[in-house]
Amino acid sequence: MRFHQLRGQTTVEFAFAGIWLILLMMAVLCFGFITFQKSSFDYQVSHMADELPSGWESMDAKRVVKSCVAAASGLSEDDIEVNSAEIHLEDKGSTDLGNSTAVQLGSELKTTAASYLDISADITVHLGRGIGLAGNGGIPYRRSVRQSFTVERRWEVA
Repeated sequence: MRFHQLRGQTTVEFAFAGIWLILLMMAVLCFGFITFQKSSFDYQVSHMADELPSGWESMDAKRVVKSCVAAASGLSEDDIEVNSAEIHLEDKGSTDLGNSTAVQLGSELKTTAASYLDISADITVHLGRGIGLAGNGGIPYRRSVRQSFTVERRWEVA
């Protein structure tokens, strides 16, 4: 007994099943791309800007954080939303840093001073903007950011 297939039946069946297959492949690709963006952003922000933006003393905390994160991640400052930010400047009037260097030079360390800036903030960025399944607004990703900077060190050797 022979089975007679109707002409084009396979094509029509694939058209119905193919839509779901293509949709599934697009979802996997979008998920992979957004995961890559998240990992890349996390790495870049964990190695946040090596230097503070010029004029940071006169900026508010949110502006300093936005500037540092934008410099580290390559994102536009418009894509970064700072939910909360804190800046703490700590002056250490006297430290032992540099004493071994002074002794090697045959001198003694008279005074030292150091200033450290600690930044902590909660930020939101939108990953996958403009990608099909993520939508135009993207997927919001919230992250906590902490970074310390050495602002100034001074040694007076006699």
